[in-house]
Formats: sequence, C-alpha cells, structure tokens
Amino acid sequence: MGEEKATSSTLATAAEELNDYFKFWNMLALVNCHLLLPLQQLVHVYNFIIIM
Repeated sequence: MGEEKATSSTLATAAEELNDYFKFWNMLALVNCHLLLPLQQLVHVYNFIIIM
C-alpha cells in the first residue's frame, strides 16, 4: 500500500531529532529546578517570618 522502508539516513535523522528534542527538554527541566529551589526557600523564610 505504498509503504516505504526506512533507510539508514532517515533513521539517523530521526535519532538526531529525538536527541535534540530531549536535550532541549532536559535543559529546560534543569533550569526550572534551579529557579524553583531559591523561590521555595524564599517562601519558606517568608512563612517563617509571618508565623513568628
């Protein structure tokens, strides 16, 4: 029905695209973690001051 077999070049291209995709999202996740930790600490300190 018109199916084409994947050639090694299309598989290599797909693997490269997936690699770039996961690099992007992993980088984004790491940046978010580094931004969220100081924010959580600030909220904790703020709550501690309010409770006192």
